[in-house]
Amino acid sequence: MKINLNRYMDELEHVSCNACGADDGDTFCKKERFGLPLNSVICKQCGLMYINPRPVKRMYQEFNKSDYRKAVSGTDEGITRIFRQEVVTTQRSIIPFFKKHAGFDDPQMLLDVGCSYGGIAGAFLERYRDLEACGVEPVEKNAEYATKRTRMNVTTGLFEDYVTENKFDIAIFAQAINHTLDPLANLKKIRSLLTDRGVLYLSIQDTVSALLNRPLERMVEVNHPYMFCRESIQYLVKKAGFEIIGYEDLLLDGDSLTRQDIPRLRFPRIRILARKTEEKDDIERPDYKEIKRRITSNVNFREQWHETIDKWHKTYTVKKIAEEDGSKINAVINYLTYLSRRVYKRIFFK
Repeated sequence: MKINLNRYMDELEHVSCNACGADDGDTFCKKERFGLPLNSVICKQCGLMYINPRPVKRMYQEFNKSDYRKAVSGTDEGITRIFRQEVVTTQRSIIPFFKKHAGFDDPQMLLDVGCSYGGIAGAFLERYRDLEACGVEPVEKNAEYATKRTRMNVTTGLFEDYVTENKFDIAIFAQAINHTLDPLANLKKIRSLLTDRGVLYLSIQDTVSALLNRPLERMVEVNHPYMFCRESIQYLVKKAGFEIIGYEDLLLDGDSLTRQDIPRLRFPRIRILARKTEEKDDIERPDYKEIKRRITSNVNFREQWHETIDKWHKTYTVKKIAEEDGSKINAVINYLTYLSRRVYKRIFFK
């Protein structure tokens, strides 16, 4: 389904860096995923990447209400497969990560910011029977689907406008902070909503490492006003008054990779568990030049090996879908895909 997004370009605003406040951006891309002529810059003072200028808040609200899911998925209906994927990922990865680092295993209240189809909160609610959960989701169809599939109380709208008297033991910010218009303020808002023992679980795609898997223009998206890497997300979390108590990522650097490393390439995620601490003004700023160097090296590596990388990902994607579906027929597909990947690896990565 083709969506005309040009109307969201009618009113743009210039913004300064959300992390350090500087207005000193270095343009690294002039077009985004859907072809809109939007500049993406990297802050020369702290390395944060963001769209500038960008559509105003009213435009984003309308986009989320009308066209976001159709533009990304081709439909605005709830997708059961994605819900199941969220549940499985949470059961296998997020809950164990929480249990390992949080210091407690009896959360009473959960907040899921950008709750999507509700699978993450749904898995937590299944694991912790006495848990109560609230969600905030800007995309109306997603919020409706999450409400139907879980016992979570979902509020439709931007988190910037969310009001509650509740205090939460765990706040989830999964693949959502890059969608917000004021990440630093939203992290501080989450901090204010946590109990004394409360923790923040945050996950985000490492945009710089992911440049090995997709062209630069595909990694920039109008509804992702901000893009993050290892250095910038840690800086932002600490700047908001959090102490990182659990951390995982996979940093990929084209300058240190060879053709033999292509089977290692995934869409790398950064995962953080953090608890609130005192806000500090003397947080060390990331090295902008190092982040910019990694952007360049990863873009160059992909340009050199894009055909091989794309072929590898086709077999990996089929296998991943098969793993997420427990049916017998997909178990067969899973096995056949595994064999094809083995053959492909033997041929191309000797």
